[in-house]
Amino acid sequence: MRSVQVRFRGMTSVGGIAILLVLALKTATMSLADDQKSTKTASNPSKSETSFIANSLDISVEQSAMKFVEQHHSELAGLLASLKSMKYEEYEKGIREIDKVRRRLEVLEKRDPKMHRIELEGWKLQSKIDLVLAKGVARDQHIDSASLRLLIEQRVDNQKKRLELELENIRNREKQVTDSLERLVGHEGERVEQQLSTLLKKVDNNKSKKKKTASKE
Repeated sequence: MRSVQVRFRGMTSVGGIAILLVLALKTATMSLADDQKSTKTASNPSKSETSFIANSLDISVEQSAMKFVEQHHSELAGLLASLKSMKYEEYEKGIREIDKVRRRLEVLEKRDPKMHRIELEGWKLQSKIDLVLAKGVARDQHIDSASLRLLIEQRVDNQKKRLELELENIRNREKQVTDSLERLVGHEGERVEQQLSTLLKKVDNNKSKKKKTASKE
């Protein structure tokens, strides 16, 4: 499961990048009230530009990604909606990154439901942490260290659960290998005869099929 965990580490970046950009733009817009007209013009593409850009993002990908975020981190969904109108290119990057998270979690759910629940919870916690930090930076405000500490404690507990499950999976796999080895040791000759017989039967079957095909022609 190590490879899965490594992949998921990089999947929380949208919380730190996309959200930070949204909040920074909102803050800049509020502080530069006298320049609202030029800011609006610069941040909103023309209809033709919007149409061209929109075509580059598959609507099903966007809908699936937004549904995922709305279900697991609703506050992030609202910020992404703001990002869409402010900086579409960054919004598109964020949507594609989230869709990667969603698809990888779907694969993991089929292969290992227990690990899927842990990894999903880990993503949610990391996304919330990113949001707290982004708000503090973009708004230049004091960060509620108590709330942040609680999230970090939950994340550490999540990491512990993941490692415990990884260890359980390793032990289960070790038992399977040990059992297979024990069944083989002392019966090597029998296994050879079984495999040889199976292969020869396949050859005979293929010959028989080939003869039947030739006779029909």
